[in-house]
Amino acid sequence: MTHIDDMVAYVRGELGEAELANAREHVEACAECRAEAEAIGAAFSMLEETEIEAPTNFAHRTAQLAAKSARVPAKSSVWDVVARIATRPIFGYPAWAVSAAVHLFALGGLTLVMVERAEDRKPENDAPKFAFKTPREMDTRPLDTGEPVRPPGGEFATFLGDRQNDAVRQELLRKHGGAETAQAVGAGLDWMTKKQLKDGSWPTEGGQPVYRTGVTALATLAYLGHGDSHVDGAYRQTVSRAFRYLKAQQNLAGRFGPDQGAVLPQHAAATMAFAEAFAMTGDLSLREPLVNAVGYLAASRSPRGGWGASMGASPDAVTTAWSAAALRLADAAGIDTARAPLAAATAYLDRLTGEDGRTGLREAGAYPNGWVTPTAAALFARRWTGLGTDEAARRAEQVAEAMPADDYVALQFGALATLGSPAWNAANKALKDALLPRQNADGSFQGDKWAGYGGSVYATAMATLTLETYYRYPAS
Repeated sequence: MTHIDDMVAYVRGELGEAELANAREHVEACAECRAEAEAIGAAFSMLEETEIEAPTNFAHRTAQLAAKSARVPAKSSVWDVVARIATRPIFGYPAWAVSAAVHLFALGGLTLVMVERAEDRKPENDAPKFAFKTPREMDTRPLDTGEPVRPPGGEFATFLGDRQNDAVRQELLRKHGGAETAQAVGAGLDWMTKKQLKDGSWPTEGGQPVYRTGVTALATLAYLGHGDSHVDGAYRQTVSRAFRYLKAQQNLAGRFGPDQGAVLPQHAAATMAFAEAFAMTGDLSLREPLVNAVGYLAASRSPRGGWGASMGASPDAVTTAWSAAALRLADAAGIDTARAPLAAATAYLDRLTGEDGRTGLREAGAYPNGWVTPTAAALFARRWTGLGTDEAARRAEQVAEAMPADDYVALQFGALATLGSPAWNAANKALKDALLPRQNADGSFQGDKWAGYGGSVYATAMATLTLETYYRYPAS
């Protein structure tokens, strides 16, 4: 990490407690670093006031300019300073030209914000239509991007495509010991179908309205996990309406959902849904929103390598695991731009993981909400990105022994992280003991510790997704 990276992390509050204490002591004692920190903080404040969602690298380069300006010698006259700043080469161009470009960027960004707000005020009937096609009607031509399109391929994409094969699903249920979960999954999907609203979304009854996009994405993933897409399966009409709603929630920056609440987890779940559906069906009408969603993930990554729940929040292991899953699925679906941020996510999760195999939430060894959820989430993501078999088995054993019944996020990640490992039998028993007794007579599931955010549909979608572990993704 460069000096500027450290300064940016210090100003934005992304350092751990020990790092923060050392940095604060140094900045207080060093006049030059103190001036840089003040200049960088002022630059970020100006960006935040514009309400522009600038790419992460733009903010980083802005911080570099601010730091350089802060290092101008104090003894220079006013005109010397102006002349030095105006004529100094930046990116190979005079500073006045770069300043003009920055102001044009700001003006364009403000225009996009105004357009987006105008769109938000449109009546619901004016929402953009997202017409899905049957397999025979699919347009197989590549998008006019000037670059060749890599179609979904490889073992991962093939596995996702086989979801729609009922015989394959039944064999995986038998192989991994989940035959008795099939009825519970079907009842959960039936209940969610009845709860879907006319616009294709699901309500957040018992939760908070700001999480409607995330709840809709999780419900959509539950249907996809069962093998039902927008073009095939008993629930294809339900899934088609859900995708139509999700597409209408994507803004010009590529983000799914509002800029309130847990922005990144909601966006990551929706990105996963588009990636899975594209890999399952090859429907190119899904590719452009998927590419844009991956671009938003890449731009919203913290300089420290991971993702935080909201823009500007400190990165954490759980949000980073959701984002890594979305990127890995996008890569399987043929989106090459997912690879670089996926590699950064892998390195970030490794830095948070101690020698004991446990992953801290925001720094190694720190578990403010317990160690199980971040450790299970990180293990799931790392098994998808090349973690060695022996190390994965060591971590899986302790996760399987501690899976909590009242945390469906931990149960989902724990089940996915242990499938196919020596610890699977213990994890399988834990998930069935936790979930099957919590299903209501109408097919819904009782809430967990997070249901106050997403409500009853969140709880049912997450429980159903966890009970689909046997055939949802490859076992390694």
